[in-house]
Amino acid sequence: MLTLQITPDGAQPYSVTATARDILSWEKSTKGSKTFIELMASPTMVDLYRIAHLACWRQGLFTGNQREFEDSCEVTFEEETEEPDPTEPEPSTGR
Repeated sequence: MLTLQITPDGAQPYSVTATARDILSWEKSTKGSKTFIELMASPTMVDLYRIAHLACWRQGLFTGNQREFEDSCEVTFEEETEEPDPTEPEPSTGR
């Protein structure tokens, strides 16, 4: 659902994918103040770090608490862009 790049201090970066379970946990922890749709429209670092920690913790990639994660990891999120479908024909220019 959401892929994040994690760079721990002094270690190699890795990617983690937050699944629906991680997003559900995040939505519950925000007590209804923000939905996934709102997150995707306007992501904040607070939300991205929380989701990244939840995903890393659930997948066994990080065992510390949220504060330890924030203090020791950089989180990068790049929105996926629509890639042109290579199987689609090129649009006609009308010539």
